[in-house]
Amino acid sequence: MTQKLALTLTVLVLMVGCAGHKHRPHGEKLSEAMEKSSDTHTGERVIETPHGGPHSSAHETSKTPETGCLPPFLFSTGAVNEGRETKEVSVPETALPEPIEQDDVEPIPKSTAEPSEADSLVVSLGGGLGFFLQDDFYPMNHVDLSLGWYLSEKSRLELYLGFGWAQVFNSETLKEAIDGGIHQYGMGLRYKYYTTPRHTFLGHYFLAGFGLHTMYWSYRNTLFVDGRSVKSDHISGVELFVGTGIHLVQTDHFQFGIEAAPSFTAWGFHTHEGFENDVFDNPLMLKLRLTASYIR
Repeated sequence: MTQKLALTLTVLVLMVGCAGHKHRPHGEKLSEAMEKSSDTHTGERVIETPHGGPHSSAHETSKTPETGCLPPFLFSTGAVNEGRETKEVSVPETALPEPIEQDDVEPIPKSTAEPSEADSLVVSLGGGLGFFLQDDFYPMNHVDLSLGWYLSEKSRLELYLGFGWAQVFNSETLKEAIDGGIHQYGMGLRYKYYTTPRHTFLGHYFLAGFGLHTMYWSYRNTLFVDGRSVKSDHISGVELFVGTGIHLVQTDHFQFGIEAAPSFTAWGFHTHEGFENDVFDNPLMLKLRLTASYIR
């Protein structure tokens, strides 16, 4: 169980470590980009930033072709770089251990214990609607696929991948500036604590968790930023949520139910293209969803 939890956290840390702005922040406002992208804008759709020209940030030049996001010293195998010279690292010789006679090795007894129910793997599919507190967007359609396991008879941990989409509702600025609404991709951890036993037909639980989300949109008209064309953009953030759920059907290998989970998302300060975010607020949302789980 410890290995599963460590692997899950490692995946999340790697995702955060590899995520970054391809174009460094340049001080221009996202609202200016939205305005110049709108159909009502009559002038040029050109944005000149203080940096000027294509950006070649320091972290882009430090990437190695093999990894794209990890520093090169993690992959050095026999040499240490010092300036422009390369020095070989000598490994001191150590005495080899004495060989062990075959008769002296005691066989490791095989475990005959049955696997515990707490180690059961769970594959779940869920989806529904997310209702924003603000009225800029219609309710968000969302689905996610999760892989989880029971930590104990009354607690379960899930790693999920999700996707959502919503259309603009009551914002003329966004309607005129972006094309086709917004799309979200996310990955995160979800913890469930059950107040009822697993063997009952009906089940109840509380849930909490967090997710790393990215919201994408396409500009209505192509922008030209420092000589390069920009058609789309995205911004990343962290979602926190709590809630409760009920299993309407609960058997040894199948669960079906409903969930209600209020959530809060904190978006980053800059978009992928380096614009300062002064358009998208940190939204509050109520997610209502159906879930179905298979237990192995």
